Amino acid sequence: MGLSSLQSLTHLDSLGLSDNRLTSVPLPSIIEHLSFKSLMTLDLSCNVMHDPGVVALAAFFSNRTVLEDVDLSSCGITCADVTVLFSVLKVYSNRLEECRLSSKLIDEQGVHSIWSYLISEYCHLVMLDLS
Repeated sequence: MGLSSLQSLTHLDSLGLSDNRLTSVPLPSIIEHLSFKSLMTLDLSCNVMHDPGVVALAAFFSNRTVLEDVDLSSCGITCADVTVLFSVLKVYSNRLEECRLSSKLIDEQGVHSIWSYLISEYCHLVMLDLS
């Protein structure tokens, strides 16, 4: 079963890929193949995202996803990654209610990006974990 098979899984509402040792190489490919519109929960925790993975996730959000819960804790998300992700979230309609980043490395720019999203018309977050 190749990555393109993920596109045929249109009935999935939850996908857990935590701690699968996914790196910046396969992770963007996996995210790019998540084109189905029913996915509500995505757990990528404990994988190494790096910039390519975050850019792919941001593109996923820009496709008007119904994703409600995303776990990116312990993914090595950088300050620049936080800025990229939340900049996309604040301009595209989304249903995100829960977001776990668990990143103690968020700088002033990252905080500004998160705040801009929180006060945007597209924000539906009820839980944000930055611990």
